[in-house]
Order: sequence, then structure tokens, then C-alpha cells
Amino acid sequence: MYLTTILAFFHIIFAVIWLGGAVLNTVVLLPLTKIWSSSTKKEFLSTFIPKIVPYMMISSILTLLFGFLLAYNMSNGNIHSILFHINSWDSYIEIGAILGLIAFVIGEIIIVPIGLKFASLTGKLIKEGKDPSSSPQVIGLQKKLDGTALVGLIFLILTLIIMVSAGFS
Repeated sequence: MYLTTILAFFHIIFAVIWLGGAVLNTVVLLPLTKIWSSSTKKEFLSTFIPKIVPYMMISSILTLLFGFLLAYNMSNGNIHSILFHINSWDSYIEIGAILGLIAFVIGEIIIVPIGLKFASLTGKLIKEGKDPSSSPQVIGLQKKLDGTALVGLIFLILTLIIMVSAGFS
């Protein structure tokens, strides 16, 4: 009982941090980078991006880790029971886990490299005295980043909906 509560607590805390960071980046910060001045953009990209990437990676990894440990604990060590849908809770957990893993892969394999490249190229152009908002490469990276960040956020929101539904099944 206590172990389940502790695992659930940490799983939920890290999930909230992951989702909160994704919402902040996708809905607030990425759109703002389009209208900021070059100096503001340079300051933001050189200070915030290097700090947020490890933060998002750690929170997503810990969410998945505590989620797996929680499912393992709640299935009494029989993780196969979740895969064979003994009840509706198992189905919700499996679907939520798959959606969460997809969100993780989108974030780590697609969003992080694009974001780092975007930050690096923008910073380089600003140092050279060029306007990054007129660079076709920067514009292309910004569009890719906006699109993939939105897709990742949608998967995280779907994961949240499915996992909350599991609690009521």
C-alpha cells in the first residue's frame, strides 16, 4: 500500500513536470521566439534551451520509470497480466503507456535535436550580425519545431486522459 502510494506520487509529480514543460514550451515560448528581438532571442536561446533540455529529459525518463514501477507493483509483479487485458484498467494502462512512449520518442528523437539545432543556428547568425528571422534554415527549423512540439504535446495530453480514465475504470 505505501509503496504504491509513493510510486504513484512520484509518477504523477514527474508527469506534471513533463506535461507542464511541454505546454510552456509549445504554447507560450515557441510562439514568442517569432516576435522577440534578436538580442532577446539570443539571450533566451543561449540560457534557457541548454537548461530546459536536461530538465525535460529527466522528467520524462522519471515519469516512465515510476510509471513502469507503479504498474509492476500494482500487478503484483505480473506485468504480463497488463499485456493480456485481464480487466479494463489493464487496457487503459497499456494504451497510456504506449502513448507516453510515443511522446517520449517524439521528444527525445525529434524535438530535442531540432531544438538544439535551432538554438545553435539562431545564436550563430546573431553573433554574425545577421537577422535569424530572415534565414530560410531558421524558418524551416522553427516550423518543424512548432509542428513536432505540438504533436508531442497532443500525445502527452492523450496519455493524461487515458491514464486518468484508468483510475476510474
